[in-house]
Amino acid sequence: MKTRNRRRHRTNRLSHRLRRPQAEQLEDRSLLTTLVFDTELVSLDLSGGPYPIPLASDPGNALGDSIDGYGFVDSLVTITLSSQRSSAPGPSSLGQACAVDQTDPAGQEGCLRSDLPPVPDDVVDPAALDGQQFFVDSFFDVFFDITVTDVDSRPGRDFAGQPDGASVFLPDNGPANMITVY
Repeated sequence: MKTRNRRRHRTNRLSHRLRRPQAEQLEDRSLLTTLVFDTELVSLDLSGGPYPIPLASDPGNALGDSIDGYGFVDSLVTITLSSQRSSAPGPSSLGQACAVDQTDPAGQEGCLRSDLPPVPDDVVDPAALDGQQFFVDSFFDVFFDITVTDVDSRPGRDFAGQPDGASVFLPDNGPANMITVY
């Protein structure tokens, strides 16, 4: 015998409107809620290093560790979204997110199997989902900028033709696919 409280019943009606064909494949459809919606990655700031990168001009291998005429320079690498630039911002990093009810037996597999259309804004009733826990997958096409900065204090370890501490800016890379699961 199945028992459902009122909140779960409202959630069930919502899930049937969103994904009836897939809900019918599960034995206990009363627990299933899946939401798919458009989203945007609005901030990304990754940095690391120092990393040895062969950018110092050294055709005679005077530095002792050169590769094809370039010696290693300790460098910081920073990656940010192209759309975060204050001057001439690049394209937005758009994607989709999918939230699957944690009680869905297929939910732990995530939404990689999902080809559902985005949910219209007027279909979701947040009050009906209050307190419900979800597995969330997000998929983005990411457009990003890379900045490489010389932080090497050793003599002769500067980017070729640049003063000590110079940066090289590589704008508008991508799109790269990014998937997050939480």
